[in-house]
Amino acid sequence: MNVRKYSKKDVEAINNLGGFLHEKYNLSLNEFSRCLVLEDGVKLVGFVVYDIIYERAEIIDVIIDPLYRKKGYGTKIIKEVIKDIKKSLCKNITLEVNCKNKSAINLYKNVGFKIEALRKCYYNDEDAYLMKLDLR
Repeated sequence: MNVRKYSKKDVEAINNLGGFLHEKYNLSLNEFSRCLVLEDGVKLVGFVVYDIIYERAEIIDVIIDPLYRKKGYGTKIIKEVIKDIKKSLCKNITLEVNCKNKSAINLYKNVGFKIEALRKCYYNDEDAYLMKLDLR
């Protein structure tokens, strides 16, 4: 299991995995964006897209291939993201997660995130929690 920065050669695999998030997922990065990928051998099995904007960070997209879930891969890549964000001296990290996604909520809680607010109809008709991890 290896976590590394994404490269251009990963974009097709990222977009394929992103299909688990959105039907027409297309990796979109801006000047503040970073992307880490998770490999199991030579296969890309997960990724995280996050933004670092001055003193704050936001996790945008997280996906682990369903065949590789419940094996600690999500925890591994999120811990690497947290480690990278801490180097940037950010005050906190935020993210939104579907209220029905209990496994993701538990993952985030296990690495220190706390539920801060409820966002009604954040995902069309689905509510989301705003979760935050304080780094200072």
